[in-house]
Amino acid sequence: MIESRRAIGFIIGTLAVFVALLGAVAWLNWCIDPFQQYRLADAGHVRFLRVLQRYINPGIAKNADYDFVITGSSLMENYDLAEVNRLCKAKSVNLAMAAMSAFEQREILEVALRHRQPRRVVMSLDFNSFAPPIDASLPEIPDPLPLYLYDDNPLNDFRYLISGPVTLRTLAIVADARIGSYSTDSNRAWSWDRETIFSRAKMLKDIDPADINKRFHQGSRNIEHMRASFETNIAALIAAHPDTQFNLVFPPYSIVVWADFVQRRQLDVSLAFKRFVFERLRSMPNARIFDMQADAAITHNLELYTDIYHFNSSINRRLMETACDAGPDPGYRVTENNLPMLEEALRAQAMAVDAAALKRQ
Repeated sequence: MIESRRAIGFIIGTLAVFVALLGAVAWLNWCIDPFQQYRLADAGHVRFLRVLQRYINPGIAKNADYDFVITGSSLMENYDLAEVNRLCKAKSVNLAMAAMSAFEQREILEVALRHRQPRRVVMSLDFNSFAPPIDASLPEIPDPLPLYLYDDNPLNDFRYLISGPVTLRTLAIVADARIGSYSTDSNRAWSWDRETIFSRAKMLKDIDPADINKRFHQGSRNIEHMRASFETNIAALIAAHPDTQFNLVFPPYSIVVWADFVQRRQLDVSLAFKRFVFERLRSMPNARIFDMQADAAITHNLELYTDIYHFNSSINRRLMETACDAGPDPGYRVTENNLPMLEEALRAQAMAVDAAALKRQ
């Protein structure tokens, strides 16, 4: 009997220590809050790690003070919010994510719309974002989206508060130890344009003219699936928030991307999707569509790119000027009158590209 009591006492004591340790870990993670889920980090603790965007962005969406949202793929990361604020006369936040799917775009926008009701959203439309399953990330994202950080249910916060990886980040902040690469500038949280080179040589490096996609491993897209994903993830969101202005932008990939689409028989799918987006949103007064993809002055100037998709920050600025009506009108706004011309121009440009000649020049 005595031995049994001692065993029970030992078990209870062990459990009490374990619970106390978990409580201490949860308290420390709550205080430091490395992913900014409860409050914005102060200057000494702020760390924006691009590899953890999907964990940090929902906290920023909940806690930052803004009325203007930037979102989209890595093409939308290179912004200085101080400049955006001046251009757009706004208090902006950047909720872009590398390799963002339409599902992820909807999830982060729902957080922002629920917590701040922004007056304007500027978002990129990337074809590949609509390729994966309607409720999934792109295949290159190995971890599922941490949806428990995107809701407002405090009961599932334990997954954040007692997480081992979160605790590691907390201890790194406490010890002022650098783990990985990150920004501490909230105005340029996700920007990477100062870390790479934009040039024709860099952009065309390792490109096989006979198989442009060899380096990028992009899969084929299906128009019916893309339409369904857009309807579920984007159109429904726009319809549900009539007081927010949504400016959707088809960003200017280099002309080499369109040569790749021709090679992979994705040109017709891409143009059909663009037309579908216009037709689907044309009756919504809070949606505007901009298309920069037929502007040869940008897309044929390969010195502006670091790879076939990613352009430098001067093009980001032009995109934002257009979306905010902050500069001369370059004619990117899609209308019933210019849609056929934009389609024709882009098709002609794509069909005329000689990728092998580009490499020789």
